[in-house]
Amino acid sequence: ARFGFFDRVLVDAPCSSDRHLARQAKGAPHGLAHWASGVVKSNAERQYDILLCAATLVKKGGMILYCTCALAEQENDGVVNKFLKKVGKAFQVEPICSSGEEDHCEGVERLMASADKTAVGALFLPDRSSFGPMYMARLRKVG
Repeated sequence: ARFGFFDRVLVDAPCSSDRHLARQAKGAPHGLAHWASGVVKSNAERQYDILLCAATLVKKGGMILYCTCALAEQENDGVVNKFLKKVGKAFQVEPICSSGEEDHCEGVERLMASADKTAVGALFLPDRSSFGPMYMARLRKVG
């Protein structure tokens, strides 16, 4: 990598921004007017490319936290599963907060109580918390 390898990489992926669609119902303009069915597919392709790039920047033993503000499975678990299929056993999915990290996980445990677990991550919905939608998946580089 050009700048070296990193212990942790945050991928805050550009997405369909479903939160903006939810806000439109409360008077915010433009959200639904700019939405189209192809947006999810094109976002998922871009997110996948960004995740592959992030994989080249994280060192062995390092971690990627992949996040979106999308509700679409295609932009969330779909991207992560496609990535895992491509990289083989070089990465593995981990819980958002792993054992041995208790000092970093105090607030995260409360946060996770409001999350819906997905196949490889967690989805936070605005009806269960003061934020969202938000998706997270934690990936560890092992090979």
